[in-house]
Amino acid sequence: MIETGLKLDLSDLQNDPVLIFQRRHYWSMALFFGLILPVSICHIYLGDALWDSICIGIWRYVTSLHCTWFVNSAAHVWGTQDYDANIEPRESCLVSIGALGEGFHNYHHTFPFDYSTSEHGGYINFTTIFIDCMSMLGLAYDLRSVDPTMIKKRRARTGKELTAPEMVRYLL
Repeated sequence: MIETGLKLDLSDLQNDPVLIFQRRHYWSMALFFGLILPVSICHIYLGDALWDSICIGIWRYVTSLHCTWFVNSAAHVWGTQDYDANIEPRESCLVSIGALGEGFHNYHHTFPFDYSTSEHGGYINFTTIFIDCMSMLGLAYDLRSVDPTMIKKRRARTGKELTAPEMVRYLL
């Protein structure tokens, strides 16, 4: 796997001035935007005590990491398999809320090319809303999505029909 990755031509990325800047200043920008700026906003503009602001900043960072990592455990265990019952990933609204949209994991693995990772668009999918906004500004383009008839056909062919208890589990 590593050998295959080393064969890829990444010269366009290695010569991109924005990426060169980002790579050169990664740690200082990560520290500034990930901790210093949020702590400063809490302390200066919201009037929180400095120690409270630091704790909130660290808590925000740790929580976002845990919600992101939770996707590949929770969304493979709890929820429904609406699109493909033959694979492990599942649909979970609660995981989607915590992970800002990645809880529709069965859809994401069934249709990996769909930018929204859900047939529901921006419904509990804040990442899709963000990408849509960037698209309106011209900063995201060539967005691919799945034709609704393809979704219906795939659901009928490999999806699992939801029973009443499964509908309740869908919310989990």
